[in-house]
Amino acid sequence: MFTQRNPVHQGRPLSLAAVLAQQGAKYDQKEIPECALFHLYPAIGAALTEAFGQLTSQHFGHNAVEWGGELPTEDFSPFSGNLFRRMSENGQTLLIAGAGSDWMRAIQEHWTEHFIPYRVTAIADSPAPFENDVPDNPMVKGIHLVGSQRQLMQYNKVLQLETVRLGEYRAQPNLAEPFLRSSEFVYFDLNAIRYSDCPANSAKHPGGLTAEEASALARVAGMSERTQCMVISAWNPVDDPYLVTARLVAQLFWYFLEGRTLRQLDQGLQRSQLTQYQVQLMKFDRVLNFYKSEHTGKWWYEEPLSDNAFSNQLIPCTLDEYQMAAQDQIPQRILDRISG
Repeated sequence: MFTQRNPVHQGRPLSLAAVLAQQGAKYDQKEIPECALFHLYPAIGAALTEAFGQLTSQHFGHNAVEWGGELPTEDFSPFSGNLFRRMSENGQTLLIAGAGSDWMRAIQEHWTEHFIPYRVTAIADSPAPFENDVPDNPMVKGIHLVGSQRQLMQYNKVLQLETVRLGEYRAQPNLAEPFLRSSEFVYFDLNAIRYSDCPANSAKHPGGLTAEEASALARVAGMSERTQCMVISAWNPVDDPYLVTARLVAQLFWYFLEGRTLRQLDQGLQRSQLTQYQVQLMKFDRVLNFYKSEHTGKWWYEEPLSDNAFSNQLIPCTLDEYQMAAQDQIPQRILDRISG
């Protein structure tokens, strides 16, 4: 738990592990930390604690995160309700290490019971963790897949998801940004990362995301105004004698927290404080409004509703999509909204 902007000890910034360790003694804490970090399995918790010891806390703001403790591997119901209340009542973002997609699904059931719609982005090598979710739940407004590898995917399942394959992401990293910025839940399957960078994952693929690419995705997820839960899958500590995988997972959480800090630059901004760009769509005889934050460089477009009696929603997008629209080459996902 963070109690000051840059926690220090004897003139040096505290490690992230040291800051998290302090939270147990802070009974008088009045502010609720923005994020709560949980883990499954004692070995994963111990490995993460050691890995966090190498990471600095000085880049994060006041009260950024607390350690929530260990979650059970079975019988999620009593605990998932508590986690939902942390999100809905306390406004906390949940970070969970070592969990399968079933843990995230248990939390999502509470969203469904309260009729709260949501989107999911899975950073995964294949759609397997979510292949049974489409299109059963009416509260699920979209499931997006990032970093998938074509040789591992069945064509009929690809059609059900909005997908950014590994090669597409590597060529245009910005393609993943609108999905991550539109999703309340992010599931990070470590099998999406290549074996050399993540040796304790279960798939051990020779190819996949690099550690740097994975960290960049975690940072974008942290910058999102919508993300309320990020789950990172389990790994086998026995296959991680040098803590390479544990350090990578700690690094992913670190970059998520950095993104959370940067997100604050855009919080409270009114639409009038964003830079507006108008694009005349010749094919549809209408104007499409784009907006840019000069603080973070993030882009949005205004949902092209025909009824202008209500303020149109801002949808996350990229600079590339704005530039395509400016050339009257409308990106497909924007075209789908216009046509719909």
